[in-house]
Amino acid sequence: MALTATATAATREKITAILGLNDPTIITSSPVKRNIFFCVKNGKNIGEVFSPLFEQLKKERVKMPRVIIYCQRCEECALIYHYFLDLLKKEFTEPIGAPNLSRFRLVDFYTGVTRKDVQDTIIQSFSRADAPLRIVVCTVAFGMGVDCVGVTQVVHWGPASDIETYIQECGRAGRNGETSRAVLYQTRSGMKRVSSCMKQYCVKNDVCRRVILSSYFDSKYESVSGCACCDVCATLCSCDGCKCK
Repeated sequence: MALTATATAATREKITAILGLNDPTIITSSPVKRNIFFCVKNGKNIGEVFSPLFEQLKKERVKMPRVIIYCQRCEECALIYHYFLDLLKKEFTEPIGAPNLSRFRLVDFYTGVTRKDVQDTIIQSFSRADAPLRIVVCTVAFGMGVDCVGVTQVVHWGPASDIETYIQECGRAGRNGETSRAVLYQTRSGMKRVSSCMKQYCVKNDVCRRVILSSYFDSKYESVSGCACCDVCATLCSCDGCKCK
């Protein structure tokens, strides 16, 4: 038996060949989770984009649902991390005024060059519902095998390199069935290093984003009501006071 969470038709054929499987039975389902609302926006600057998230964190602190912010470069992680640090000041830790150590932080960042002890603390914190950590700013280094508890939003500051990576990273939200969001902010530099399919997902605003994602994996498109599907479908929603718009 071979199992994988995300695999295109080409990847499935490669797995079949490598394992020497003879006419195997292949069971597939869409990796595009139904409880995630997909959205693409233009990322102008860090302060404008993350100001609402800062305000929510300042108000709710440890009661705020967890968020993962993915960046393509370590420098971007550091900029976003210091944006929260500079604004929160002594409120950056829980309890307020605690030492600025990883186990007390409300916000932390995880890259391939982060110290191993800090990496371990972040992973342990995100595996526990009672840990103070609310926001992790990270690169793709924060990846497979991480048990993310209570994450209801995944933000991409710049697109992932390809759709397979994007779906894997978005899938860390809503693991307990919670209604969640995957928001991708287009950045000028980020669009230079992505696959053509990822670019299409970012720029097309007349096709349901869930359709684009599902078609990449050759999986059946599972419809979701306009309010909860994506920003493209939300423009067609006729609900009174619809918040998705």
